[in-house]
Amino acid sequence: MVEKRQDFMVDRLTDSICNVKSGDSFQTTVALVSKVELGAASQSGTWKFDWKTEFRDISREVYKLTINGNEDIM
Repeated sequence: MVEKRQDFMVDRLTDSICNVKSGDSFQTTVALVSKVELGAASQSGTWKFDWKTEFRDISREVYKLTINGNEDIM
């Protein structure tokens, strides 16, 4: 198994997404990623995560975290 490291820091654990600068908090939903959503995320080119590789691995489940009311945005 290859270990992969991420280049971000988790500053605190919450039950929502918090904007560090403004202090705004947004309630979130965790759900499985669909194949359609996977295509959009892979094409954006902004993720530091290989969505397709993770999705194809049948030993894993890939989840998304979305802001309530913006579930279609990934």
